[in-house]
Amino acid sequence: MATLSSGKITLRDARRGTTRDVELEPFEMAVHPLHDRSTGRPLTPLTWFETINLCNELSNAEELQPAYTRAGDGRSVTWNTSADGYRLPTGAEWEYACRAGTTSPAYGPLEDIAWTGLDHLEGPQPVVRSENP
Repeated sequence: MATLSSGKITLRDARRGTTRDVELEPFEMAVHPLHDRSTGRPLTPLTWFETINLCNELSNAEELQPAYTRAGDGRSVTWNTSADGYRLPTGAEWEYACRAGTTSPAYGPLEDIAWTGLDHLEGPQPVVRSENP
């Protein structure tokens, strides 16, 4: 796990033409992406519900308080923000971590930093690690 320091991030919504600032407290994030060792591709298909179940299982295994509670219908989920167990990052935390200390929404042309429909690829692609600019 890597500890990311507190900070502020400006989130932009290009479709709506809006921005909002989010203050972040320090948080931890795994530094090893989950991927298939034989192909180097991200694990799929893994639903959001399966992922939060995995977070809770990891928490229980380490005797931490699980972050998520699922209601009887299985589809309603409550996040206990004071729990010390594993959880998914918030959208702002994810973007803050992805920016890796940069201040702009992207550190290069989209075609250099992401797979897009223009690449005409089918299915998940191998995990690529780029140098921090």
